[in-house]
Amino acid sequence: MGDFKEDNVLFSNDNGEWKVSAIFDFSLSHFGDGEEDLSRICAMYINESNDTNLAREFINHYVKLSVPREGFIERSKLYTIRERLDIWSWAKNQNQVWCNKNMTLREWLELYLSIEI
Repeated sequence: MGDFKEDNVLFSNDNGEWKVSAIFDFSLSHFGDGEEDLSRICAMYINESNDTNLAREFINHYVKLSVPREGFIERSKLYTIRERLDIWSWAKNQNQVWCNKNMTLREWLELYLSIEI
């Protein structure tokens, strides 16, 4: 999807069980690995709390419900770099920098890449 996050999904409660019932905002959609979508929502959880606890819980729950393919951790780091690079580039181009303007991309990425699964 490219922009999978809580802001772009609707949930329904079917007999006490919450399920995704609709997804919208497909402007970034493309064919690819569905695991790639985990990066954006993890980044949002990190941004909410300025630590990795929520993101780690989300990923751990995802892994319990859907056993990932071999190489999941390595792929997730690459997907995170790509997703965050897109955000960094957009923010710099739009002058929407919400971190220290002197911070390097590498420094900014460190928190997002520090999730221990």
